[in-house]
Amino acid sequence: MWTRRRTMRTVAAAAAIAVLSPITVFSPSRIGVLFDGNFLGYGIDPFHAYTGMWGHYVADNLQAKSTMRVFPSKFPVSTVFTWDVTPGPDWGGVNGYLFTSYGNYDDSPNSIVPLQVDSIAELTIDIGWVFSGSEASGLLVECWLSSTAAPSGTVPREYEIGWFPKLSPNGRRWVETLPSVGSGSFSDTSSIEWFVVESLSATGEPYFIAYRPGHADFQGKLEYHTYFAFLKASGKITGDVWHNGNAFGVEPLTGAGSLTITKFAPTYIQGEPPPTPSS
Repeated sequence: MWTRRRTMRTVAAAAAIAVLSPITVFSPSRIGVLFDGNFLGYGIDPFHAYTGMWGHYVADNLQAKSTMRVFPSKFPVSTVFTWDVTPGPDWGGVNGYLFTSYGNYDDSPNSIVPLQVDSIAELTIDIGWVFSGSEASGLLVECWLSSTAAPSGTVPREYEIGWFPKLSPNGRRWVETLPSVGSGSFSDTSSIEWFVVESLSATGEPYFIAYRPGHADFQGKLEYHTYFAFLKASGKITGDVWHNGNAFGVEPLTGAGSLTITKFAPTYIQGEPPPTPSS
């Protein structure tokens, strides 16, 4: 009987540990919530995260996997994306965009108040990141400017406005082939210079790309209001187009890697736009 009682107590103790373990050891606040697969999303208004491996729509032989780990109490900070891509022979471009977003980047489930460019006193996106793995994939921060306000749903695209805080080798070669915009560069209020070139988006809209001289990596504040002022002064955009949201993430090309979002902090203030920046 003593042996039986001891066995019963051991089973009871093991059951108690099993009940407590998910809270004390496997709490989402400690290890996060894992989303394993492409085209999966998670959001806490006004932020969202998504594993958009859209290369599957254009490449028949693409082999591409992605995951996203989020920490609800910190979101979008500490979000981790991973990818593993083997491209098919029928497609040579990037294979997706794994990103966190603010507002309605494009058909995002969350929203902010849309503002016209001429009504934005300040729009900055303060970014921090840790990248590991294959250098073949680059980082992108971007927004779509639209012809009408789009607080939700599909954004009626007019212009794609992007920054490359980390360029892949292919990306470096590509931007050097593109025509410069206006004087070719602008400096933000911290005297950080950005080269600006022009291309076309995947759907045919004008695509403007800012990157650092020497293709240097960047972490810190991206001044969209200064960028907008430069593009407007260069005759590339008008002040009546609308900003609806922004995104920051990685564009997987080939190989495996991971991106941890250590900062994604927007400042968005309505008011008189700033003067044209120096170039």
